[in-house]
Amino acid sequence: MKLWNKISIHPLTYILLLISLLSGLFKFVIIIFTIIILHECGHIICSLIFKRSIDKIIILPFGGLIKITSPISSNIVEDLLIGVSGIAMQLVIGIISCILYQSNIIDYYLYQNIHFYNTIIISFNLLPLCPLDGCKIIKLLIEIVIPYKKSFIYSFIISFYMFINIILLKFNIVKDNILVFIFIGIYTYTEFKNRYYYVLRFYMERLYGKYHFNRIAYINNHENMYKNRLHIINGIGEKEYLSKIFKQRCD
Repeated sequence: MKLWNKISIHPLTYILLLISLLSGLFKFVIIIFTIIILHECGHIICSLIFKRSIDKIIILPFGGLIKITSPISSNIVEDLLIGVSGIAMQLVIGIISCILYQSNIIDYYLYQNIHFYNTIIISFNLLPLCPLDGCKIIKLLIEIVIPYKKSFIYSFIISFYMFINIILLKFNIVKDNILVFIFIGIYTYTEFKNRYYYVLRFYMERLYGKYHFNRIAYINNHENMYKNRLHIINGIGEKEYLSKIFKQRCD
């Protein structure tokens, strides 16, 4: 896989680097971008281990965004590991920077800055805001116990609730990072608007794909289908049931 061909740097990222160079803050921005890139490397490495297809890697002024193609009904444990792998990589960064400082390879000033920005980025990524890792992790945990369609909606309710609370309670932080929160707001709205597409894709994958799950759920409606279970819907298998549903809608 030629990952270099999949990397896209947002124009605002170039602008930020230029501004930081002119303002004397280039060193701090480089530290931040290095942490961000290593964070995304964690996701990439874990995705490749589980043989997921990486479509695009976008480097934004305030983080990275990796678009991975995989079935919605892929293994939830694998998805969770991919979700936490970026933060795990940052924990490794923290350990390595501590070792380098104690070995007198880097000075205290550089170590302090790496530790500060690393902690900030980890804390930010753990927030349950779409499309941050925190939101993905919570959504996956919800999907273990709640049907896919409901878990999709609930995760967005949590994200929207957190987004509004941050704006109301931490407006100074929002004001100082306005581009970040504008992006989060637009991305959340776009994803929520496309919710019917994701749900339909889930049904289509379960109709035409080959999945093997140990757990069997007996339900009375396809809207109560789980990601990690095979279903008996009104006494018949999910493939047969979904086939009838799609055929009725096409007639």
